Amino acid sequence: MKFGTITQQGLTLSSDIGILPAQHSANIQLGVQKDGSYTDYSVTAQIGYPTSTGDYLNAGTAVLDSVLTIPSECFKQDGVMVISLALTNGTELIVTHPLHLTIVGAPGSFVTLPPEEIWQQQVSAFVQSYLSTEGITISATAVTGEPGTEARVENTGTGTKPVFKFTIPRGNVGPTGPQGPKGETGATGPQGLTGPQGPKGDTGATGPQGLTGPQGPKGDTGATGPQGPAGPAGEGVPPGGEAGQIIVSTGNGGAEWRDMPKMDVIIDPNGGLQNTSSGLSIKGDSTASGGAGIVTGSTGTYVPIAADGKRGAIIGIAKTADQTEPVGIGSDGRVYTKFIGYQFESIDPSGGIINEQDNAGLRIKLNRDQAGGAGLEVNQNGLYLEKATSTTLGGVTVDTALSTTSTNPVQNKVIAAAIGDISTALNAILGV
Repeated sequence: MKFGTITQQGLTLSSDIGILPAQHSANIQLGVQKDGSYTDYSVTAQIGYPTSTGDYLNAGTAVLDSVLTIPSECFKQDGVMVISLALTNGTELIVTHPLHLTIVGAPGSFVTLPPEEIWQQQVSAFVQSYLSTEGITISATAVTGEPGTEARVENTGTGTKPVFKFTIPRGNVGPTGPQGPKGETGATGPQGLTGPQGPKGDTGATGPQGLTGPQGPKGDTGATGPQGPAGPAGEGVPPGGEAGQIIVSTGNGGAEWRDMPKMDVIIDPNGGLQNTSSGLSIKGDSTASGGAGIVTGSTGTYVPIAADGKRGAIIGIAKTADQTEPVGIGSDGRVYTKFIGYQFESIDPSGGIINEQDNAGLRIKLNRDQAGGAGLEVNQNGLYLEKATSTTLGGVTVDTALSTTSTNPVQNKVIAAAIGDISTALNAILGV
């Protein structure tokens, strides 16, 4: 029975149990779940187990059908058992990080194993029965490794048809032993090998002609030759004919050359082309549903000015405030761009600029109202700046005398006069 499962994730092993059955157990089974990245790798387990002297010994065992069987010698002493998995794929060998499991100490073994020959017979019989029932075929090969290398076992087959390759290192060559006594003369040996072939003889006479061999494959088609001269007219072809004509039956067994029949061309009725007795031509009317916008009159062919419902040239009118065309050609022959309507919102109503209503453009406001004027006045004397008051815009108000409460600018001459009066007063006081 399985006591737990070892799970591989990359090079790390984990187990769902931490403690193995106690000391003196034997042949304990653990499930092995490989990492999906190592599906094509064969797996063997390397087990390090403790001994009574404190040393560790190593045991290697194959993992068959995802089951690791820990042999009995690994349970002779309590302590920590160390397990690593060796994964092989061809010449590649990968060893995982070790997993540590605990063997609990026990007072002694109560299991008496049968004698070795009986145990081997029972195990062999069980294994043969199990393999036969499960359809498993096992084969093995052995190769000799280099001296000093480790012995190893690789499974180059599958789970149900394992092929074990045992590599056993060759021992070092021992010292040469002493020469033995000379042996007795042996019996006569067998006939020696035939000697080398003698030199080649002279060439014989030429033999008779051999049979003709089979025909070889067909060669590639050659290049096309130049065009030959035109042959005579065939039977039933009437004489004459011009380029573009075709032969048409006359209905009485004869034939004659005729011009190609004319085919009607489908014209979009809303387009600018039309079918006439002379072929295709441009429509001369200018209606929106079926004209080209071209007129032919006594003055020749021309394009009239387009209007609602009619095709033609760009509509041209005199410049007006409600003009809607992007570009207009006026009756005076000038090109006019579309007029941009009044944008009163783009002008600060409290500033000194205004949009004229008669298309004259921007101008300076002439009123003096603080809410929407520039402080300018116009009368018969021209344009001038009136003095500002508390309610109207205008020029700067200048005081005529010093004041401690005035908010108006003070004239330089007022300050100079005041300073002069102060100097006179000081001179009088000081007696200068």
